[in-house]
Amino acid sequence: MIGEVSANEYATRLIGSHAYQLCVAYQLTLDFSSDCSLVIGTAMTASSSAGTWDGEPMRGGAIDALLPLLYQPVVSAEVGSDGAIKLAFEAGAIAVVPCADYEAWHLRVPPNGLAVCTPGGSIALW
Repeated sequence: MIGEVSANEYATRLIGSHAYQLCVAYQLTLDFSSDCSLVIGTAMTASSSAGTWDGEPMRGGAIDALLPLLYQPVVSAEVGSDGAIKLAFEAGAIAVVPCADYEAWHLRVPPNGLAVCTPGGSIALW
């Protein structure tokens, strides 16, 4: 960990920004207007005006719940002590819980910050 930065300090950099781009492949990448990026590699929950969706980002249906979140301001962002990350948008939310076998998510923040939810839920910071 560099200095005394916490994962929540990184997450709060998302507040007030909006996701302007998403890419769904084997993982989901959300790029934000704050120059931060959230990459989700395991199961997640997304809720929006299109409904609620649970599952792996690469499986069908995720895009339907995620598209209405584009250009919506992030109103809260939090990393729990268990390693879960939760983002609340003006009209929806995304939540990712840790995975026992894989990195569940990572958050890049400018200029060189990185928070990674390692297998089991510990958070590694750079």
